[in-house]
Amino acid sequence: MRSKQKQFTKIYDNQVEKIYRYVFLKTGNVEIAEDITSQVFVKGWRKFKSLGAVENENAYLFKIAKNEIVDHYRKTTKYKIVSVSNVAEISEEVPTLEEEQQVKSEIKIAKDLLTQLKDDYQDVLIL
Repeated sequence: MRSKQKQFTKIYDNQVEKIYRYVFLKTGNVEIAEDITSQVFVKGWRKFKSLGAVENENAYLFKIAKNEIVDHYRKTTKYKIVSVSNVAEISEEVPTLEEEQQVKSEIKIAKDLLTQLKDDYQDVLIL
């Protein structure tokens, strides 16, 4: 157990700043970034303790971080509830075929441009 703690401490020391920066870039909030970063390492430690070393600690911790960020936004994002009586108003706002084609074209251009960016930059823009 002691050797696992030492191994994980090394992983923590090597990765904590990278994970924190990544989370901070995604959330823009120091406190939230600190909380999520600590959650990442708690989950990472639990997995490491039960299974031992993972093949790629960096990728594994960033995957946990990404999932924690998504969970954070799911919990904190408010959804707009629309009354059934307002459905008629919403249906009147249906775009024309021409407008839909324009939007689809713009989305395709944006996706094409996005694929030309590095993966880290893509993640920042997608979230």
